[in-house]
Amino acid sequence: MQGAAKYGFYEYFKKTYADMAGPENAVKYKSLIFLAGSASAEFLADIALVPMETVKVRMQTTFPPFANSAVSGINKVVAAEGVGAYVNDLG
Repeated sequence: MQGAAKYGFYEYFKKTYADMAGPENAVKYKSLIFLAGSASAEFLADIALVPMETVKVRMQTTFPPFANSAVSGINKVVAAEGVGAYVNDLG
C-alpha cells in the first residue's frame, strides 16, 4: 500500500513541481524538485499506511486474536468504530 502510493505520488509531484517551476528552473533546481516531490509523496503514502498499521497493532496486542486476516480486521474496526477510527490513529 505504502510503496504503491509513494511511487505514484512521487511521479505526480515531480511533474507538478517541475511544471510550476517552469522549464528553465526545473533543470536548474532538479534536485530540489525531486526532494520536494519525494517528501510530499512520503507524507501521503504514510497516511495510506495507517489502516494497515491500525489492524496490525490490534492483531498483535489483542487476545483472543482480534482477527484472522487484514481484511477481516479492517472490516471489524469499521463495524465497531466506523471509518473515523483510522483518522483518530493519525494523531
